Amino acid sequence: MTDAVLITPASIAANVDLTDRLRGDSDFDSRWAAWQSRGRSHDRAVRHRLSVLAGAAAIAGAAIASLLLIR
Repeated sequence: MTDAVLITPASIAANVDLTDRLRGDSDFDSRWAAWQSRGRSHDRAVRHRLSVLAGAAAIAGAAIASLLLIR
């Protein structure tokens, strides 16, 4: 049998060196702003594509419905 090991936040913190993580990233703000900008532009492109597709689907649906109702 194996012995159970109690893992607590204090025991984890004692084994992990956080100085590099706490020091911060000097370039983080510029990279985050670029990430958000890419996300916004991608969101606009997807919304535009979906609105064009929805319009085309509505026109096609109306055309098919009118063909079926004419008969």
